[in-house]
Amino acid sequence: METIGTKIDQGKTNPPSHLTEGELLHAMEKSGLGTVATRADIIEKIIDNHYVELQGQSLRMTKTGRQLLELVPESIRSSELTSKWEKDLEAIAKGKKDDREFMKEMVAFTREIILEIKSDDHQFKHENVSTEACPQCGQKLLVVNNKHGKKLVCRDRNCGYRRNLSKTTNARCPECHKKMELVGEGDKKTFICKCGYKEKLSAFNKRKESRKQADVQEGSPKVYEEERQAGGEFQQSLCRPAQGRGQEVNGVSWSYVRCISTK
Repeated sequence: METIGTKIDQGKTNPPSHLTEGELLHAMEKSGLGTVATRADIIEKIIDNHYVELQGQSLRMTKTGRQLLELVPESIRSSELTSKWEKDLEAIAKGKKDDREFMKEMVAFTREIILEIKSDDHQFKHENVSTEACPQCGQKLLVVNNKHGKKLVCRDRNCGYRRNLSKTTNARCPECHKKMELVGEGDKKTFICKCGYKEKLSAFNKRKESRKQADVQEGSPKVYEEERQAGGEFQQSLCRPAQGRGQEVNGVSWSYVRCISTK
């Protein structure tokens, strides 16, 4: 074969994409980490502890999580260790392994890890410290992002103080139709959208109620389902069949004369 010419192309390799919750669940299952009943809870805990956070649909490691991985002993970071424990517990449940022997192994391993950690002079430093002090113990509060929104939590687990700063809702912005966040407390609760739109919760509820009433008067064959944003519950208004002029929907005659509310 005759070579006519050569050409050099310059390009860059792309790093692996960040995992979604569903992809992480699948990876944990393949690695034998957790059980069907515990895997989702494990992911929830690492998000709540600010080791990872959700950015869109992707899970991203935080500075706190990266620092933790650098500080803990190598044996604890190994997924093989957790997988082995899960298999041992399964063998105990089936009567194939002595639970007392397993406990002896766990006690010896724990003592070894504690000595290793105590001998290390590195210290953990919070990267998400706010300027606000805890009203109960006085320590600086930590800013934590999770799938439900943003909140302030006390760094002292024994204190346990926490307060929501914002809450992710299913309410849609009337201008760009994206999901809005609910911020503030009491009468000051306000919906905020990334596009800049703002609306108080009271005004939002009033606007939704007006729209429902208008739809009912027009005889729209709908079941109105609206999220009550303050509590995350659902409120439904449903027009029931009655005598008089109606419309055939799914084999039922609906007349939109009388409506009820259900919770």
